[in-house]
Amino acid sequence: MDEIILYILGLLTVIVLIIIFIIRVIFHFVRKKSGNKGSDMLNSLSRSKEDSTAQFFYLISLLFLGLSLLILNKDFGQIVSWEKIAFVTAAASLFVAYRFKAIFALLLGISLTVFWWVYQSGMWIEQNVKPQGQFTAVLTGSIFIFLIFYAIAQLHNQEPRFKRSALVYKYLGLFPIIGIFFSFSTQSGLSALEDMSHGLSFTSAWQVTITLLILIIGFIAILTYSLIKKTLSLSEASVMIAIGILFLFMAFLPEQSMFNAKRYDMLGTASLSGAGLFWAFLFNILAFAQMIGVIFLGYFKKEENLVNLGAFFMFMFILVKYFDWFFSFMDKSVFFIGAGILLFVVGWFMEKGRRYMISNIKNSTPENIQFTNL
Repeated sequence: MDEIILYILGLLTVIVLIIIFIIRVIFHFVRKKSGNKGSDMLNSLSRSKEDSTAQFFYLISLLFLGLSLLILNKDFGQIVSWEKIAFVTAAASLFVAYRFKAIFALLLGISLTVFWWVYQSGMWIEQNVKPQGQFTAVLTGSIFIFLIFYAIAQLHNQEPRFKRSALVYKYLGLFPIIGIFFSFSTQSGLSALEDMSHGLSFTSAWQVTITLLILIIGFIAILTYSLIKKTLSLSEASVMIAIGILFLFMAFLPEQSMFNAKRYDMLGTASLSGAGLFWAFLFNILAFAQMIGVIFLGYFKKEENLVNLGAFFMFMFILVKYFDWFFSFMDKSVFFIGAGILLFVVGWFMEKGRRYMISNIKNSTPENIQFTNL
C-alpha cells in the first residue's frame, strides 16, 4: 500500500510539473501574440520570469518535502500515518504561500487540504460505522469547503496583496462544485450517489460529525462577514446558501435506489427509478442553471475569464448530454451529422453571445469610460 501511495504521489508530482510547464508556455505565447501583459488569470501564475522561477522552486521543494517525509516514515517503520504527512505538507504549503506569496504553493496546499478531508473523513466513517456507513457526509463537507473557498476569494479580492491568492480560491471553489453537479447529472454519477447513500448514518462517527459542524459554522460566519463587508452580493449569498442546504439535506438522506432492479430499457440497461428520475432531473436543471449563472456572474462582475469559462463548460455540457442521450439509439451516421449541426449552431450562438458580453465588459472599464469622457 505504501509503495502504491509513493508511486501515485511521485507520478502526481511529475504530472503537476508538466501541466504547469505547458500552461506557462501557452500563456507565454498568448502574451507575446496579444502584445499585452495578459489577464488576471495569466498574471496570477507569474508576474515575471524571476517570479515564475521562484514559484517553481517553492512548489518543487514542497512536493519533495512530502515525498521525503513519506520515505523516511517508511524507513523508520511507519511512525505516523501517511495522511498525517499529507496534512503537514498542506500546512507547510499554506504557510509558504502566504509568507512568500507563492501561488503554486497555495494551489498545492489547498488541494492537499481537500484531499486530506475526503480521505480522513472516509476512514473515520469506515472505522466507526459498522458494517457500512453513508459517505454522503464526505460530499457535504467537501461542498462547504468549496463554498468557503469562494467566500475567501471575494474577501481576498479586496486586499491588493491577496488578489493573486483570490483567483486561486475562486476557481478552486467554482470548478469542483460545477464538476459535482455535472457528474450527478449523469447515470454514473447517480450510481455513485446511490452507493454513497447506502449504510448507516454517519453521525456514529463523531469525528465526521464535529468537523462537519465546524465547517457549517465556519461557512455561516464567513458568509455573514462577507455580507457585512459587501464582498458578496445578496444573490451570490442566496445561491451559496441554497447549495449548502441541498447537500446538507443529502447528508441525511435514507438509502436511495436510483435504478429499477428488474426493469430494463430497450438497450438492456437498468432504467431509472422514481428517485433516480427526480435526482437526474434536479441535477441536470441545476447544472445547466449553474453554468448560465457563471456566465452572467462574469458579465456583471466584469470578469472575462468567468464568461469564457462558463461558455466553455456550457458547450461541454451540451456535447456530453447529446452523446449521453442519443448515441445508443440513433443511427451512427445520423448521430454524427446531427452532432455536427447541433455543435455548429450552439457554438455560433455561444461565441456570438460571449463576444457581445466581453465587448460590453471592455467598453465599461474605467479606462474606456475615462477616455470617452475626455
